[in-house]
Amino acid sequence: MRHRVAAPRHGHAVNRRSPRSSPLPLRVRPLPTLVALVVVPACVRLGFWQLDRYDRSQATTHEIISAWELPPVTTLDPSADLNNRRAALTGAWVPGSSALASGGLVSGAPGYQLMTILQVRGGPRVLVDRGWVPVEVTPSQLAALDVPGAVSVEGLLVRLEGRTDLEPEAHLDDVPRWPLETDLLWGVLPRAKGPPLAAIAAHTSPPVAAWALRAGPALEEGRERRLGALPVGGYVLPIPKIHHLSYAAQWFAFALLGVIVWAWTCWVRTSPSRATTGATP
Repeated sequence: MRHRVAAPRHGHAVNRRSPRSSPLPLRVRPLPTLVALVVVPACVRLGFWQLDRYDRSQATTHEIISAWELPPVTTLDPSADLNNRRAALTGAWVPGSSALASGGLVSGAPGYQLMTILQVRGGPRVLVDRGWVPVEVTPSQLAALDVPGAVSVEGLLVRLEGRTDLEPEAHLDDVPRWPLETDLLWGVLPRAKGPPLAAIAAHTSPPVAAWALRAGPALEEGRERRLGALPVGGYVLPIPKIHHLSYAAQWFAFALLGVIVWAWTCWVRTSPSRATTGATP
């Protein structure tokens, strides 16, 4: 028995969906796509660049700590790499060789960093960053700190690097006072680096060794020096601060966000096509 399909009544339309139509047709827009092709790869590249910087910072940290953990040197070999090595040197202070540089705060009190040249016994002359002295220090007090005879100084050897074109900005009687050495953070923001050891050494005659000695004990990062016997010494290992993993995660997140924004902007939902047949006015 055959079934008959009822014909549409006069005045009614039949909706038919095209066999090729998709419920979610998508379309790409040129301008957002072009922007995404530039921004997303750039963010990914910056993320991998931060990962590379992380590896290099880790290697630098390992190198610094490995050098610091070696036994202290007692003599200075010009052919050896003594950067970031501990040292225990014996010698005598060179009279009239002291200099001052802005030294920050100790227990809330402003002061200077005191630098003096040490004539190492049987070795070269070394510029020593002896530590902090208060701003009220007098020339007679500075002279009293230059104990005559043999002295022993312990601390950290650092390579003399930095600007050498700086000049003393003032004098405390016959003691020159130097400005802090600065550099630019991200090439824009001024940032203090510390006493201009390279500049002071460059103005010293006869020449000093290629390293300076930061006298005092090792201090933990963020730990402040406390008032005590002058000068107040101490140093922090120059270990780089490592934030590169978080920076890399941020750049990868920006890349993912760019893809999401591109997809939301460029791919649009359109209505399915509809065919109308059999319509009669």
